[in-house]
This record gives sequence, structure tokens and C-alpha cells, in this order.
Amino acid sequence: MRERELHTLHKNDLRGEIEIHSDLLSVIPSALSRRRALKTGREKQEEMIDKKGKDTECLLCHPMEKKPIGTSEHRVLVPDRVGCFENDFPYLSGDQQVIYLWHSDEMKRTKGLHRVKLTHFGMSELFWLTKGCTILGRAYDAPQSTYDLMRIVAGFNVGRLAGQSIPHFHIQYGWEVALEKRSIGAKELDLYFDELESVDLILFRNDIVSIVAPWTPKGQFALEVYFHNKYEFTELDDNDLALFTILGNAIVKKYLSLGIQNLNIVFASSPAGRKVEPLVAHFVPRVNMTALYEIRGVNVVDTPPQKIAEEFRRYGGDGEDAINWTDLCRQADSFDPDATFEREMSAMIERRNSDDIKSHSPASKESRTKPPSRRKKLRS
Repeated sequence: MRERELHTLHKNDLRGEIEIHSDLLSVIPSALSRRRALKTGREKQEEMIDKKGKDTECLLCHPMEKKPIGTSEHRVLVPDRVGCFENDFPYLSGDQQVIYLWHSDEMKRTKGLHRVKLTHFGMSELFWLTKGCTILGRAYDAPQSTYDLMRIVAGFNVGRLAGQSIPHFHIQYGWEVALEKRSIGAKELDLYFDELESVDLILFRNDIVSIVAPWTPKGQFALEVYFHNKYEFTELDDNDLALFTILGNAIVKKYLSLGIQNLNIVFASSPAGRKVEPLVAHFVPRVNMTALYEIRGVNVVDTPPQKIAEEFRRYGGDGEDAINWTDLCRQADSFDPDATFEREMSAMIERRNSDDIKSHSPASKESRTKPPSRRKKLRS
């Protein structure tokens, strides 16, 4: 049977071990290696390290005390939920901010909200930090004296390989100039999703979102969540954020089951006031340092799109059957962000208190102070 001709999904004609993929929405192509796919999962990843007692020195736990004089000031975006300050070393054109979970109670803040490892990356981060970005985005006045198209960039860097510089979860938000002045029509988008479905890469689709194993993946087991009929980041309302939170939490659990500890979650959208490309959340695990080809502007990826789709259809992150996306969408309808914040914060405080008790127990002290036993070497 003759393969369907694809117009929005592209690959090289040269037959061999390497396929180069690009598509209607990709900015740069991806090099997919069949041989590299065989070693998927062999790279042992280390958790993000946080030295003991580091919460007392943490910049995001104590921004008012730890930020140098003359730098940007901490401010509260949502009382006892979200704080932020302006990035003192920006790389974006406008209003770049660091946003983090916040509580006025220092004990709750340092014991309950100081979280570092992907294992502890919770629904509170996904909902409240993304909500903080929407609050800032709606309040920002884009420059009027320019012909540049401005759009929001927002995302999480979790883990060393993903670029996490501060051992405390946060989201980066800012505005960039959209240099690629492209415009994608509704018919092209419909064709794009139709072709993704024809090659079996749409894992789930309803009236609100499409969950896609990307034709041009940006990283190993990358996944994309598209929001239908939304083009700008600021269009996300609390219902959208609840759905993103529930879906994102399931995706993170899946990554943890695959041994992944480094993850970028990045939103891409259209410039302000334009409808040129759909709003999408990119989930991009990082398993390698930057390769030579990536310096040239081509992502080097170990997992072809069909392998990504196969893995996400195989089983979920807690050992259960394949992720039930329909059930997750129903859960989002009853999601309570405030109750979730309090529950996850309390659970972390309890874990920290338990660890403190263990570290101060006589057995623990003895194991730290007692020198290792050495057998005397017998002389012949």
C-alpha cells in the first residue's frame, strides 16, 4: 500500500541510519538515529543535589536577606502562594522575572517549599508558578515604539542538564522578539494535526487539548501539549491551568519511571495580538550534554517519534496501564489548587522533620562517627 504523501511533516530522502525531521511548527530540525535509539535508558541520571542545610542559605527562600543591595526586590504576586523578582542578569528583551512558590511563614517556606529534585516537583509548581506568569504577562505593557513582534517565553529548568542554576524550583518568564515572522493559517494547522494523526502520533485529543508525540522531537521522549483555539500564553485561565497541571503531573511521573531526572517544560506561543501559531507546552527531557550537531542548529535525539508514542501508550508512571488521558481530564474538573498547595507543603514539612529526627538519632550519629572496621592482615 502506497504511503500517504505528507505536506507538513518532512524528512530526508537519503536512506540510512539517520533521519532528519522537520515540520510546519518546528523552528529547527532533529536528527534521529536508529542506533542511538537502541541505547535509550542506559544513561544513569543523577538527581539535582542540594547540600544539607542549604535552605537556610537559599536565595529563593530568603530573597529579602540574600539578594545583594542594589539588585531587584522580591515582591509577592499571590499572598502565601507566589513570589518573584526581576532577573538581574536578563537575556530576554522585556520584563524577565524569576517566579517561585512563596509563604510568609519562614518555617513553611524553608521546610515545605524548598524543593529541588524532580521527584518532589509537584502540582503546586505546575499550577501556581505558571499562574504567576499569566498574572505578570497580562500586566506587562509591551513597547509601542517598535515594529518588533513581542511574545512571552516561560518555562521550567529542572535538573543540572536542563540548565537549573538555583537549587530550588522556579519558572523563568519574560518577553522576546519573534524574529521568524511567519504566519500559519487555520487550514495549514488542520492539515498538520490531520497528518500527525495519520502517522499515529496523536496520543489524545479533545476539544481543549491535543497531546502529541512530536514529529520533530526536541529531546528524548519529548511530548507536546497543544491548546486548541489559544494562541497567546495570557489566554490561559484557571481551568486551562488545572488541566495543564494534571496532565503535566502524569507526564513527569512517566519520566521518573524512565529514570529521567532532567527536564525542561517550555511554553511557546504567538506574538501579542497575533494568531500565527498555537499555544503549546513542550516537555523536553535532557539526557545528554549539548552535542556538536546541536551547536549547528539541529537537535540530536535518541527517540524517534514512533518510539515516543509507543512508550507513552505502553504504561504509565506508577506501573499502571497506559496513561488514561480522558480520566485525567475529568480529574482536572475537580482540581483544587489551594488544597493541593497546602497538602504538598505539609507533606514536605513532614518528610523534612522525619529526616531531621533520623539524622539526630544515636544510631545515625554512631554510623557517622564510628570509623570503619579494619581486619588485621595476617602474616604468612
